[in-house]
Amino acid sequence: MKTIEIPSLEALPEAARSFAALMGDNTVFAFYGDMGAGKTTFINALSEALGVEPGETASPTFALINEYRSDTTAELIYHFDFYRIEDLEEALELGIEDYFDSGAVCLIEWPERIAAACRYCDGAHKRQRRRQPNPYHQRMITPEPLWLDSCGSTNTELAAMPDAPHGFVVATREQTAGRGQRGNTWEAQPGANLTFSLMLRPGGIPAARQFEMSMLVSLGIADALDGLLAESGCAERIAIKWPNDIYIGDRKLCGILIENSLAGSAIGRAIAGIGINVNQGRFLSDAPNPVSLVEFTGRELPLEETLEKVVSAIVGEIDRYGSDGDGEALTGRYMARLWRRDGQWPFREPDGTGFTASIEAVAPDGTLNLSNGRSYAFKEVAFVL
Repeated sequence: MKTIEIPSLEALPEAARSFAALMGDNTVFAFYGDMGAGKTTFINALSEALGVEPGETASPTFALINEYRSDTTAELIYHFDFYRIEDLEEALELGIEDYFDSGAVCLIEWPERIAAACRYCDGAHKRQRRRQPNPYHQRMITPEPLWLDSCGSTNTELAAMPDAPHGFVVATREQTAGRGQRGNTWEAQPGANLTFSLMLRPGGIPAARQFEMSMLVSLGIADALDGLLAESGCAERIAIKWPNDIYIGDRKLCGILIENSLAGSAIGRAIAGIGINVNQGRFLSDAPNPVSLVEFTGRELPLEETLEKVVSAIVGEIDRYGSDGDGEALTGRYMARLWRRDGQWPFREPDGTGFTASIEAVAPDGTLNLSNGRSYAFKEVAFVL
């Protein structure tokens, strides 16, 4: 085994080139290290060594997956950050096997989150290249939403349609392996709720400002759901729980997962996986605080019509923002919608340490700034309900 020493940041590019020269035909690489150890910094340097233009890479902390393309070899490079993943099941729901078996280079941060049962991160830290044709490349795309009776994950289905147009939707009556469906994190009664993925092509949002996509999607959903509640005479206001859950009061109504793919130094496309509790009257899992629209409207809402309103609101947000949107104005709108924006609230760090603080700001990279003087990335701090 060869050891590559990096004595300084100045030596990083040469170290990355040395690593690239040793990769051979292996394509899946796991990078271990504590928070702040430099995993993202090294992966960015390695991506540049593999032919990605400088400045085109960014941490996928909030997106989980970033996609780059080498300008020298035209090969795809996937950059994963599994810090937000609780266990292997959540990773499998993202379709990681498809990514790892694609023949593309896969660079993984926080592989220990899935290492307990993952054959790709079992100590070898690599997998031999295996190229396979993608059978979905020839799939016909229609302008109407694609409704499936059942599927494992709508994100996986839509990711297999790389040419899907802006605003195209894959929705399902029953999702069997969608993220958050396992354990006590999410429950969706078949045929009662909206579970869908939306293709977005934002037109030039810089890679370094990926959190703007999260803000735009969550604001679009919040606005659409406000309208649905207003039609029913409900005075409850929809709020966004950092970073992008949708809440009514202290109860969770909607979850969002966004996967960004970069084109040059900007986001080329994004897949927003969205689950909204619509008509489910009872929740049987031990999730702490689920709620559905029907509990406030007193009547069931038609799923197709509700989907159309939500998608229209999200796409409208993206299209109006464009590539030259005002980031400060967007952040201001997001902050005005933020759950527990005012007052002092209890928080808990991963080691169980509790404290009380107020929200000061959300930074452009999505980190949460609290009145205790610290900034937190997702899962570095939790609200206490």
